[in-house]
Amino acid sequence: MVIESPSTIDHANRNTLANSQCSPTRNVIHNLDVLEGLKGLPDQSIDCVLTSPPYWSKRDYSLPVTEWAPGDRAVLGLEGNIESYLRHLLQVFGGIYRILKKTGTLWVVLGDTYAGSWGNYLPGGLKGKQRPRMKQRGRFTRPGVLDPHQRPPTSLNQTVPRKSLCLLPVRFAIAMIERGWILRNVIIWHKPNHLPESVKDRFASSWEYGLFFVKQQRYFFDLDAIRVPHKFLQRHLMKHQRQSVTRLSHHPSRGRLPPYHGQDGALHPKGKNPGDCWGINTKPFSGAHFAVYPEALCERPILAGCPKEVCSKCGTPQSPQAVRQLSHRKRQAKSNRSPHGSWMAFSCTCMAGMLPGIVLDPFMGSGTTAVVAGKFGRDFIGIERNPAYVKLACERLENRKPQKLKGDSAVKKTRDDVP
Repeated sequence: MVIESPSTIDHANRNTLANSQCSPTRNVIHNLDVLEGLKGLPDQSIDCVLTSPPYWSKRDYSLPVTEWAPGDRAVLGLEGNIESYLRHLLQVFGGIYRILKKTGTLWVVLGDTYAGSWGNYLPGGLKGKQRPRMKQRGRFTRPGVLDPHQRPPTSLNQTVPRKSLCLLPVRFAIAMIERGWILRNVIIWHKPNHLPESVKDRFASSWEYGLFFVKQQRYFFDLDAIRVPHKFLQRHLMKHQRQSVTRLSHHPSRGRLPPYHGQDGALHPKGKNPGDCWGINTKPFSGAHFAVYPEALCERPILAGCPKEVCSKCGTPQSPQAVRQLSHRKRQAKSNRSPHGSWMAFSCTCMAGMLPGIVLDPFMGSGTTAVVAGKFGRDFIGIERNPAYVKLACERLENRKPQKLKGDSAVKKTRDDVP
């Protein structure tokens, strides 16, 4: 069953182009298991994947059991050991490799876990008794945690010592590289307002991993869209405007050294590279989802890793500005780059219409990825197994402010048993 909400903008022409080229249905959230949802998407049809899969042994999202292989049935994130969790996670991203374009990007936010931790689930049933009292004379209950009668997987004997970090993001990244992915960055998501921890023999955890993968060496990446403006650019240029001496290298190749401060090319006019350490505060969310990453965390991956326009015929990402051709001796084909050489650009000669790039989130949750994608004029596709979260995400998309939308069409949801 498909339910469609009123559209704020008429995009009939775009939808006609999309359907005529057998591209996936856009702006839709499928209430399906992640494996089933990925199988229904065409090969090389997604421009960008941004997601945060369930962390191992952290929370129970009330998901049904998934059959990963004959005799292998488990809920992702609640497996009995880290090996099974990684195997299931890699199976999901194997399906993503098929549907992601060769020029596409993959962004994964993944947290780590300590081995041997009971997470305050003591054998005597003390879970919940140490919570603060409420006015109704009851104890405050924390939603989303494992059932008090269920022993967390981290408390079981694992292949790592007790009280040790499992390094799950590192193990996952290495396994992805072994399967053909290219790891471009390990991004540190630093949380300035991180929660305190009642630990006395280690430091509190204040950051999480962000992994940036691609499929090939040339891919779409618009660095100019996420540059950080210089704080003192004008003062800096005025101070060094008289320096115009060219620096030459004494190396036999006679390559030119970087210019002095104040010379052309010393500072990029649009700002600096934001780097791989992002300080972004967590944001509260009033909905019935307890692991929502902030919208600011999604902005840079979508702006830099998902093209605003792609060819409706061949799907090639289009350059947001004019570029010049540069030949490379080691390449048979010509490559395009921006005038400042800051990002890879592509072009085609189809002379067809344009469509927005597609952002996929196979673990959609509350719909944060879809909200940010629509905010910046990209289309989205979501996959979420919990029908309550599908309903929550659709309500969130329908209630967003129209003036902030840039190119989003009607919000749809495909589901089996959403009330």
